[in-house]
Amino acid sequence: MTRGIIVAAFGTSYRETRENCIEPVVKEIHEALPDLPMEMAFTSRIIKKKLWERDGEHVHDERGALKALQLRGAVDIRIQPLHIIPGHEYEKLTRLGLAVGAPLMHPEVDWNEVVDSLEPSEKPGVTLWIGHGTDHAADALYDQLELALNQRGTSPSIVGTIEGEKDLEAVLEELRTIEAERVLLRPLMLVAGDHVIHDIASDEGDSWKSRLERAGYQVELDLRGLGELKGIRELFRKRAEELMAYDSKLYVIGTGPGASDLITLRALKALEESELIFVPDNKGKNMALDTVQPYIEGKKIIRIPIPMMRVTEEDYNYAARLIEEEGRGKICSFITIGDALTYSTAIYILERLSADISVEIIPGIPSYIAAFDRCQMPLTVKGERFLLVDQFEELPEDLLAQVDSIAVLKTNHNPKELFEELKGQGFDPRYVQRVSLAEEKVVDWEEELSLEKDYMSLVIGRRGKGGYR
Repeated sequence: MTRGIIVAAFGTSYRETRENCIEPVVKEIHEALPDLPMEMAFTSRIIKKKLWERDGEHVHDERGALKALQLRGAVDIRIQPLHIIPGHEYEKLTRLGLAVGAPLMHPEVDWNEVVDSLEPSEKPGVTLWIGHGTDHAADALYDQLELALNQRGTSPSIVGTIEGEKDLEAVLEELRTIEAERVLLRPLMLVAGDHVIHDIASDEGDSWKSRLERAGYQVELDLRGLGELKGIRELFRKRAEELMAYDSKLYVIGTGPGASDLITLRALKALEESELIFVPDNKGKNMALDTVQPYIEGKKIIRIPIPMMRVTEEDYNYAARLIEEEGRGKICSFITIGDALTYSTAIYILERLSADISVEIIPGIPSYIAAFDRCQMPLTVKGERFLLVDQFEELPEDLLAQVDSIAVLKTNHNPKELFEELKGQGFDPRYVQRVSLAEEKVVDWEEELSLEKDYMSLVIGRRGKGGYR
């Protein structure tokens, strides 16, 4: 299986800064992993747009880089971020469902390693590190770095942020408690770009340098972006090597509504590559396994007991441990009906899996999509609102009045009552049982529902006359 790696930074629109701060890190990672297909990505949509409009230069965002690697034949694709903290930009990477390496700082980081990579100054005075900052909870990591710097260094350090909790005002207050005349400003950012030039180092206005000088401090500047530091480049190279060293790969596959011919081509390819197939087992029943059975002849199947009506936290913990232990060093798949991240058991197992496992999510067709299509009923059109719920009883009374179409997934207990309520609210409902299977049944009149008690059923509806036929 061909692996690939995306090296992702926030980005910069300054060519020289990019050459000095980003490309050397990418080059170091490439030299450490020379045989891997690699793509660079910028997560900032603003910078991507600016480069295109100003220079006609196209740069990948994380999704574009993923597609580029897939076109080059890479299957097991992982992402090494060059971000400072696991904030909003980092979360763009995690949404791809791939294995993502560690940013510079994270909750489990070796702070001694981070401090060493920053090459802290030993000169007299205060070193003032200035990060970008964020409204994300990860902003607290700047305080942890300040603590680590002061535990290791001989000179005092302060970590402030431009847009985070500890802004310039808070830094000035902290400086007043330190008897120092000299302040060395250093950016805690990968690139020495816009913020460094205008917000930190400018001789005019309310830059950090100007404000500190007006407060009576002697200000010195070290305006190297972190990407220019040898220690930072080595640290990110090490993170990338660690990321690619893990051999475990887990596909989490949505197998669709039940028909074997509705499985996606990507899912079939993943099943073909997999050595093990994990299936959630409910008293010997598994619809997902029945769906993929024609495509997994000879594969080893591991059934994970998941008692659906009384599943516990320990059941999910056990499932995660079993996948980690049995799947170590292997390419595996976990299969689930419908879509893997829509009301799925997989969601709760993924929350408990070790970050060491490379995970790829493969979408499946949800039952409600199949049901709307089966009834030739538009799920939604431009300007409308669609509501998806797994139970009807606890909905706020005014919520139905705000939507134009609805799908209710757990309807086997009271479909007739649900029909009556939807009709009273102006909907044209359908009861769809075992959609896409041979025993599929569609009912559009509540009097026929009294004997219908199939768990694999749902109710859909649109206002007015919902379907074309």
